[in-house]
Amino acid sequence: MQEIHEDTIAMKQFSKILFSVGIGISSLSYYSVTALQEQLQQQESSYQIQNYVNTNLDKIIQDQEKKLNIVYQGRPIVEVGISEETKNAFPSLSICGYYDSEENSIYFKKDITINPLPDKDGLEISPENSCTIKEVLDHELGHFYVDMLSEQLKHGSWPQTLRENGKVDENAIHIIGEGIAEYFGRTMNGHYDNFKDEEWPTKLEDFYMLYDQNGKKIDLEDPPIPNYRLWYQGGYHLVKPIIDEFSVNGIHYLMFHPPTEEELINLKEYQQKVIRQLRKK
Repeated sequence: MQEIHEDTIAMKQFSKILFSVGIGISSLSYYSVTALQEQLQQQESSYQIQNYVNTNLDKIIQDQEKKLNIVYQGRPIVEVGISEETKNAFPSLSICGYYDSEENSIYFKKDITINPLPDKDGLEISPENSCTIKEVLDHELGHFYVDMLSEQLKHGSWPQTLRENGKVDENAIHIIGEGIAEYFGRTMNGHYDNFKDEEWPTKLEDFYMLYDQNGKKIDLEDPPIPNYRLWYQGGYHLVKPIIDEFSVNGIHYLMFHPPTEEELINLKEYQQKVIRQLRKK
């Protein structure tokens, strides 16, 4: 959830390429060479992303099944391109990939990085503000797995089933959902837990951003912006000890017993409650 054609291309071949990206020959005068190159590059990048997925998806799923002791039901649809509507739904968050539970589809940003770049010490790094496709795919497959597990258990799509069956705190849904997906992504790519217990909020208002990325205080009358670090790093920190010990049973319990508002501000109490319940089974 991935350079550029040569500048001189035979007119017949060039016409086919333009047609495939929705630009007719008669439109040539309205586009600069740079704009055409950008569109052609984007088309080539999309092809490479799709090719990577087609080539590696089954192997990535098999590796997850072996390492996480899980079994997938089916395969997701994978497409390139994230809608503006989705981007706008999560302000202040750079979206690398997105899972749509209604369509069972994973979407990747168009400029996602396929291979990390080696730095001068030989370590693999990704360019600033970029995402590596393997890590994003591992994460989004976590969302797909949870959704398919819910459907397999006759509960319908997750998390829609939670929203339909009672009042559940939206932060709790996202913290559990992103936490499980982060567990998949981090476990498969050797990343560790960098979140501390003392970072966990003790007040509900602290689950939202008080300052924007420029340090300016956010107007409290504006729509609240979630603290995304809590969704991802915090969510992983919350679910990790539970999934480490109970695997699929831990995932299942977390999916259908997310923290209440009171439990959200008592991290350790919620973790210990879940662990006690699962050890009884």
